[in-house]
Amino acid sequence: MDADLNGAGAGLRGAGPDASGVGTPVRRGAGADGGDGADAGVGDGGSTDAGVGDGGGAEAGVGDGGGHAAAAAATVALTAFTVFVALAWFMAVRGGPLPVDDTLLNWSVAHRPAVATALARGLTATGTGVTPYALLVVAGVAVGRSARQRLLAAVLGTGCLGAAQAVRYATMALVERPRPPRLDWQTHGTGWAFPSGHTTTAAITAGLLVLAVLLAAPHGRGLLMAVIGCWGVLVGLTRIYLAVHWCSDVIGGWLFAAGWLGLVLWAAGRWLPAPLRRRVRAVA
Repeated sequence: MDADLNGAGAGLRGAGPDASGVGTPVRRGAGADGGDGADAGVGDGGSTDAGVGDGGGAEAGVGDGGGHAAAAAATVALTAFTVFVALAWFMAVRGGPLPVDDTLLNWSVAHRPAVATALARGLTATGTGVTPYALLVVAGVAVGRSARQRLLAAVLGTGCLGAAQAVRYATMALVERPRPPRLDWQTHGTGWAFPSGHTTTAAITAGLLVLAVLLAAPHGRGLLMAVIGCWGVLVGLTRIYLAVHWCSDVIGGWLFAAGWLGLVLWAAGRWLPAPLRRRVRAVA
């Protein structure tokens, strides 16, 4: 009996190593496999992290794009303002019209059918007064995605135009350039000539409206932007046609507007609230 029990115990002890031998490889295999899987999982997670890194790279790319756009805007502003200041200085020293000014004034006086004159008067009236500010308020409402953003966009747009007007009036007072002869005028005009106020106002408004369209209308915006751009240019041309400004006054207005818009885009890329700043950088 004791011998049998001892034999059975020995058998069980002999089976123990076998069980251990069976179980241990399984545990080692599972552990190894699990470890490999875990490592692989971590590796995948690392890939995910890498993906996040890529996303960070995309954000960095956006940042770089924003940096390039800001640099381009600053370059436009600097170039336009440099040429504008040079032209303003020349006008302050010279005072009188340039040859191109006289040529275009004589042409406009000789080509004034009633219908064209009436259309020019109607178009030029949209470049001053309440109209540009009302358009910018509407644009601000269209751009914003919340009540706060709409209010901010409207205030920034109208404030940008108002600040530009203050600088323009100061420039006109410094240059003190006379307008063309009053007898040739076909509409009302006040103040000094350089730069043209209607031209400057319409061009800045058009630029801000184009930016608003880019932000608010992802599709089918080409035609609308073309119409806005044509309006901004045509208002300036009507000032020459109606003989209330010299051609060089209008060119000065366009230069000032280009410089101001470049300055605005540069500032927007740096100091706007983050949601609006990202959207501006995306279309700049």
